[in-house]
Amino acid sequence: MSVEVAPRDPADKGGMPVLLDGRAVLLEGFRWPDGLDARQYATFNTNTFVIDAEVFEDPPVLDAYPVRKKVGNVPVVQFERILGEVTLHEPSCFVVVPVEGAESRFIPIKTRDDLERRRRDIAACLGRWSVL
Repeated sequence: MSVEVAPRDPADKGGMPVLLDGRAVLLEGFRWPDGLDARQYATFNTNTFVIDAEVFEDPPVLDAYPVRKKVGNVPVVQFERILGEVTLHEPSCFVVVPVEGAESRFIPIKTRDDLERRRRDIAACLGRWSVL
C-alpha cells in the first residue's frame, strides 16, 4: 500500500503517518494519544492510496467508528470505516506530494476563503491537463 501525504500546515486536521510498534501507519486524529501535539509532525494524510488488489482477496477487518451527525435537524449516528487503517495490517510506504504550484497533487479546499487563497495553485495545476 502506498499513501500520499502532504506537508502539514498548522491549521490542517486529519490523520498522519506515525510510528506504531516500529511500523509506519496512518493514525486519525481521534485515535491520537492524549496530549499529542500534531504540530511536531511534518505531514498529514491526503486520503489518496494505491493498494495492491491482492490485499482485498482476504481483506483486513477494519473497525467501525460512530460519527454523530445531523440530517436536517435530526441527530443521527453513522458508522464509518477508515481506509487508511489498512496500513495497520499491510506493509505501507508514504509519498510526500507537493501542495503548491503546477506539480501539486493535493489542494485542500474546506471553505470559500480557501478557494480564493488557493486559486493560483488550482489554475497552475489545471493548466497541465488537456480536455478531449
